[in-house]
Amino acid sequence: YDIVITSLQGQLALNLAMLGSLAITVAQHMHFMRPSAYLAIDYGIQLSCTRYLWISGFFVVGAAAHAAIFIALWSNYSMERFIRLCP
Repeated sequence: YDIVITSLQGQLALNLAMLGSLAITVAQHMHFMRPSAYLAIDYGIQLSCTRYLWISGFFVVGAAAHAAIFIALWSNYSMERFIRLCP
């Protein structure tokens, strides 16, 4: 828990993942719970829903990238600590 709190990459990965999940949920509700039948033929609304899905996809990809950076940095740090402890 402490390594995630002190690491900026870990915090950014978690926040991007949560924001991406929230954006996916909002886009899903906007797309499938239409208040009117006329919105189904409105291309502006369809493009805005598609835009939310693209944005949330970028958030999730960014979360995966920063999680990979965090894991690479953390594994290097823990490996150096392990090597220092070995005689």
